Amino acid sequence: MTNFPPGPVPAGPAPFTPVSATKKSKLPLITLVIGALLLVVALVFSFYPFARSADGGPTSAFRAQQELDKVVFGFAQSTGAKYTGSITYSFVNSPNTPERTINFKNLVVASNNNAEGGLSIDGVEAQYRQLGNDVYANGSKTFWTKLMPSVPETLDLDSAASKWVAADSTGLLWLGFLAPRRFAGRLAIGDTSKNIALGQELESPNKGLPDARFWPTSDPTIKKTDNSITAGTMTTTFDPETKAITHIKGSGVSQGTTKYKIDASVAPVTENDLSKLFANERSFAPELTAVPALGLRPQTPMFKKVDGGQCTPARCEFIYDVQGKLTTTRSLTGYFNYGVTGTFTANNAPVGGTCNKVVRVNFNTTGRVQCDAVNLGNLPNGTSIRPKFESKYLPFITSSAADISRIIDNNEKSVKKELKFARTGSKRSGGPTTYNSQVTDMPSAYVVEQGGYQFDGFGPSGSFLVSFSPGYDQHVNGGVFDPSWAGTTKLREQAAQQVKAAAGTEVVWVMAEQNAAVAARALLASAGITSSQIVVINIAAD
Repeated sequence: MTNFPPGPVPAGPAPFTPVSATKKSKLPLITLVIGALLLVVALVFSFYPFARSADGGPTSAFRAQQELDKVVFGFAQSTGAKYTGSITYSFVNSPNTPERTINFKNLVVASNNNAEGGLSIDGVEAQYRQLGNDVYANGSKTFWTKLMPSVPETLDLDSAASKWVAADSTGLLWLGFLAPRRFAGRLAIGDTSKNIALGQELESPNKGLPDARFWPTSDPTIKKTDNSITAGTMTTTFDPETKAITHIKGSGVSQGTTKYKIDASVAPVTENDLSKLFANERSFAPELTAVPALGLRPQTPMFKKVDGGQCTPARCEFIYDVQGKLTTTRSLTGYFNYGVTGTFTANNAPVGGTCNKVVRVNFNTTGRVQCDAVNLGNLPNGTSIRPKFESKYLPFITSSAADISRIIDNNEKSVKKELKFARTGSKRSGGPTTYNSQVTDMPSAYVVEQGGYQFDGFGPSGSFLVSFSPGYDQHVNGGVFDPSWAGTTKLREQAAQQVKAAAGTEVVWVMAEQNAAVAARALLASAGITSSQIVVINIAAD
C-alpha cells in the first residue's frame, strides 16, 4: 500500500506528509479497536506551573484548562467517535485552490484514525474509507470533477467512476485528523499556544536540544461556561455530568497544511460500529492490490516518437516511447494504463484504418507502443502518411495481498497498547512546535508516557514517535554528531532510555534534516541499538 505522511494533499501534480512515514515515508497504518481490544488512554496530571490570580491561586483560565483536559482526555480514551456536520477547508500552500465544504452524517472515526462513512461535496455524494493513513473514496465522475476542477482531460475519470480510488493528492480532506486520540490535543490547545510565553526549560527529556520544552508563564486564551469551553477559536460542548463531548465548533490548522472550520455534533461509537468498520476494511482489501490513484501525473511528454519504423505499400509503422515517470519524487509502486487511439491521413484524407491499443507502463520506466497504418497499396509512391494519436491515462498504485493483510494485522496488535497521555511544557514556537505537530499530529504540550519516558507521540501502527526539528544538522561533521557537542551525549542517553521504556515496542526517530538522520543512524549503531529497536527516517519539514 502507499506509505504517505498523514494529512490532506492539494490537488495537482505535486503531492504529501507523516504520521510517519507523511508524505505518504509515513508511519505505518493505524488500527482500530474492536470488541475486547480496548485502547486505554489515561490522563496524567503532572506538576504544571500556573499563573496566579490576585488571591494567589490558579487563574480562571488555568482552572478552565484543567477542566478541558478532563473532557478531552476522556474523549481520547474513547474507542472512536461518530460525527455529523460539516468541515470547510483550504490548503495553506495552495492559495489559489478554492475552499471546499464536506458534509457528512454518522461518519465513524476510530480513535486511531480508521474511518468510514458517506460524505458529499456540493450535494454530490461519495463513500469515504480510511485505512490508517491511506484515504479511499468511491464516487461518480461528477464527484471527482467537483473535487478536481482542473483535472487534465487526458485523465481517464470514466474508468475510475464508482470504483474505490486512492485519494491522496486529489484535494480530498484527510478526515483521520478527527480521530479522538489525535483531535483531543487540538481541542485542548486550539490555536492558543502561539500566544503563550515560555519560561523555565524542563530538565528532561530534551534539555539543551533544539526540541527542548519549556513551562508556560502566561495563561492561554480560554473561557468556560456550564457545558462548553472555548480554547482560542475552538468551542467544545460537553455533558456536564459525564464530560462526554457532544458538539465541536471552531477553526484551526491541521499539521500546518490545512485550514479548516468544523461544525459537527459528536456521539460515541458503538461496538457494532467498530465491528462493521473493521469488517469492511477486510472486505475491500482485495480491491487495494491495484487501485486507481487520480492524484498522480506522468511527466511530459507522455509520448515520444522513435525513429526507424518501416513503411511499405502494405504497412507503415509508427513507434512511440510511452512515459512512466511520475511528477512526484515519492517512492511508489504501480503503473500507468494508457488507452491509445491512432488514426492516419494522407493528403488530408483518412487512410490506414484505426489503431486501438492499451499499454501498461510501470512507474519510472519507459513503455513502447506501435500503431500501423495498413492497406496503403493504392497510394502514389512518395505519399506522406501523417499519424494522429489520442490517449487517456489512469494511474494505479499496487500492493500485495500479503502486505495489506500484514498491515491490518499490525493495526489489530497496536490497539492492545495501553497509553498514558500527559500535559507538559511546550517546545519553542516555530520550527520545533510545527514539526512536532507534523510528525505526531499532537501539540507539543502533550506527550505519551511509557516506562517513565515522555515520547512525542504514538504512531498509527503502534510505534513511539520522537520528532527532531531543524537544528541538529549544524552539529553534524563527517556524517556523525560532533563529539564535543553536549547534545551528542544527550541523544545517546535518550536512545538507551527510550529502548528501555518502550520495552520491545518500536521507536521511530523522525528527522527533519537528512544529514542529521545519517548521523543519528551512526550514533545508534555505535551504541549497539538496532533498527528493530529504533528506526530513523527523514521527513522534511513542511
